Amino acid sequence: RHFTADLLSVTQIRVTKDLRGAKVSVSAIGKPKVSDSKLEELQQQAHEMQREISKKLHMRYCPKLEFVNDQAVASSQKIDDILTKIKN
Repeated sequence: RHFTADLLSVTQIRVTKDLRGAKVSVSAIGKPKVSDSKLEELQQQAHEMQREISKKLHMRYCPKLEFVNDQAVASSQKIDDILTKIKN
């Protein structure tokens, strides 16, 4: 399955101590945040991604993936916007 129009970037992955869960932070290139519909698409494909990860890593448990917006990207974009307004 392919995503339309948005170019997404994985910015951070935080794995739980027991390795059973992973929070995947994503950002949309050129946008303040990833749309809810894109996050939903990613989440719907999570099982397939987990299967591929499991094949490559050969771990007892494959982390359950949870996709979230990277808040740092949105925050830095806000700061850039404010600084641009101040300059002008």
